[in-house]
Amino acid sequence: MNTEYGALEISKDSETDTEGMADADWVMDEEEPEDPDELEMSRILEEKAKAENEMLDVRRRIKYVDARILQLKEAYAAMHNSRYLVLQLPEKVVRIIFSYTQTDSRPSGSLSDPRSPVGLLPEVVISHVCRRWRSISLAYPTLWTRFRYDASLASRVPLDRFRAYMQRSEAEPLELWFKFAGINHDVLDCEDHLNLLEEAILHVQRWKYITVISDDESPLLSASDLLELASSPTLEYFAFCTNNRNLRDLDFPKTLESEVFQNGTPKLASVILDNSISQGLFPPLYAVTTLCLECPEVARSGGDGFPWLTFVGLLSQLHLVNLSILGVVLDFLPPSDSIQPIMLNYLQNLRCSKSGLFPLLLPFLHAPLLETLVIKDESLEHIERGLVFPSLRWLSLVENRISLSAAPCLARMTQFATHITIVNKKYNQRPFFSFLASGPEYWPNLQDLTLDLDIGGQLTEVVHYVIPRRYSDLMLRALDDVVSQWQSTLFLGQPVGYAALTQLCRIESRSKIDWSDFISPAWLEHWISDDWCSIE
Repeated sequence: MNTEYGALEISKDSETDTEGMADADWVMDEEEPEDPDELEMSRILEEKAKAENEMLDVRRRIKYVDARILQLKEAYAAMHNSRYLVLQLPEKVVRIIFSYTQTDSRPSGSLSDPRSPVGLLPEVVISHVCRRWRSISLAYPTLWTRFRYDASLASRVPLDRFRAYMQRSEAEPLELWFKFAGINHDVLDCEDHLNLLEEAILHVQRWKYITVISDDESPLLSASDLLELASSPTLEYFAFCTNNRNLRDLDFPKTLESEVFQNGTPKLASVILDNSISQGLFPPLYAVTTLCLECPEVARSGGDGFPWLTFVGLLSQLHLVNLSILGVVLDFLPPSDSIQPIMLNYLQNLRCSKSGLFPLLLPFLHAPLLETLVIKDESLEHIERGLVFPSLRWLSLVENRISLSAAPCLARMTQFATHITIVNKKYNQRPFFSFLASGPEYWPNLQDLTLDLDIGGQLTEVVHYVIPRRYSDLMLRALDDVVSQWQSTLFLGQPVGYAALTQLCRIESRSKIDWSDFISPAWLEHWISDDWCSIE
């Protein structure tokens, strides 16, 4: 009984529990129905996942299509290029062509002229034409050896571009041109310029041509310290111009010992310095053949030029071929009777301007190879009779004072000149032309005479000067208004007039006399100041 009752009781309890659970489920279903928002959110997530999968598929497809398009482009380009022989040239020939696309970074004209080309640089353009050209150009170091920077045209300092050029040029000699003058302080900083110069000095061992131009607004005072102990075995051309007009006691070096590159520049042939010569930038000169000193601020600053013995040593110890002097370079000149001939056996081109005492040395210069002589803005009133320049062909006299006593000395010294240019708007030249007319022996070999003078009323003197040279096929150039004045004599019946002149020589009328008429081609690469080309 107990067992049966017990079993019965258990069975009843189980039944009761089962019914209770069913009742509970029914109650829960009734109390917590499924939220439609959650259903909608779940559906949205499923849609989102499906869309993302579709996007991945599309991206894979786009990537595949892009790759396929690139393949087709390359295939088309290869077939297209195969039809043009220029794109099949050997790499060596392509490199030669590339080298001709570059403009020479060596200066031509005033160093202050802009040199950065407008638009893209040739080497950059070449490297973006096609894959083959890019491959060849990036592997052609010579293409990246010329770097130009002009602050007056720049919106930033291209240090990154400079580093890229240095890397691509590998170990090739460098041709660098930096103009830090004309800076826009709103967008550029002097410290950035110094960083660029310091970066360039890291490659001083590879310098071949270096031009640095700065001004008062962009000083580079640490340059001399950075270059003091440097060596540059490939350096041939060194131009450093500070254009500093605020210096005081602007003194020249007292000796010829170098202040920079003290460890040697065996190939340095051309040196151009302005007031920077007083800032510790005097380089070794033992191999120099072209020397340009353009220091018009020395006299104004109260400074001194070279001591006499140092200057004589500078002229006589070097094998100078080209010498250019602008401004006071000499602080003292001994009495003329104590001056010995200064041997310049290799000198071919000489010019001077605003130099004070230097013209007085002309009679003492032994220069048997001198071919061109430019004298500008000088006083020639006290020149004495001296040595003759037997090889002289080109003589230019621009805005000089000259006396009748000095004129015969100058004419004798330069008697072998065949091409003469005379420009003078400041001083009375009538006495000078009276002197010329008085002696047919002056400049007997003259072939070409260019005049920028107010001599419309001096036709008689000109005719008398030309008469002894009527068989030399002389070319006479003068300004339009002067020739017009001469032509007016045709209606006056003057016996010695324009008609007679036309029978004696060829006449060319010009609106103006250009500076290129009196500057030697030798100077196209070696000058700083615009004083050389200005005719006031």
